[in-house]
Amino acid sequence: MKVLFIHNGYESLGLEYLSAGLKAAGHETKLAVDPCLFDEAGFWRSPLLARAFSYRERVLAQAEEFRPDYIAFSVFTDTLPWALATAAAARARTGAKVIFGGIHPSSDPAGTLANACVDYVCLGEADLSLPALLARGPGEPLPAGVWGKEDGAVLKGPPPAPPADLDALPAPDKGLFASAAPVYSSGYLAAASRGCPHACAYCCNSLYGELYRGSGVPRLRRRSPAGVAAELETAARGRGFVHFTDEVFNSDYAWLDAFLPLYAGRCGLPFSCFV
Repeated sequence: MKVLFIHNGYESLGLEYLSAGLKAAGHETKLAVDPCLFDEAGFWRSPLLARAFSYRERVLAQAEEFRPDYIAFSVFTDTLPWALATAAAARARTGAKVIFGGIHPSSDPAGTLANACVDYVCLGEADLSLPALLARGPGEPLPAGVWGKEDGAVLKGPPPAPPADLDALPAPDKGLFASAAPVYSSGYLAAASRGCPHACAYCCNSLYGELYRGSGVPRLRRRSPAGVAAELETAARGRGFVHFTDEVFNSDYAWLDAFLPLYAGRCGLPFSCFV
């Protein structure tokens, strides 16, 4: 299968992990980037300049040239209008099925599927569910963590279960974004954990915690210090800095005590993180 990711500007570590997993399963992936210049959700907007600097047609041309079987989006609530408009246009030009994932579809799968241009929704982390969806045979039930729309009916797979062993996942496909623009090679995004030790009611991590309830997988999972250091020693070479996307990077001091000497010896780049 051929999967086209369409994304709105910033580098997404989640999409890089999904691309790596799909490639490991034998699929082909590609990225089309719409930088949403002067029309970026949550920032200053100018309709006049947005029209003048629109990348929409370039993205659609890339979709037509690639001829994907599936087009995938990672969607926040404030990027939903952009994603729906782009998905509808790309679907019309290619005939591809459209998959929405991310926090908005995970929080409102039924409302997301109500849009005519959306065929499937992945709830929560899609490292397991997305390859399983593409491997699904005709008439087979939807895999865990996937809702779909077929012949006018909404189908629901079992509740989602995120990957328990993060060290077992393929290394993120850093070529996905680097091939789109040189700016994505200036720094290196990495994650040593997924989930959060806290349970703030307003945060997406609380929603994901509810989604994964009963899965038997802890809401906070960590990679091994050695595994993170090994990735950075090779993949981050030549980059200017490392940014850790963990929700709370310093929540486990014992893990830090093991990791920091490895980082200093095997990577040593300037880094930023959330604490």
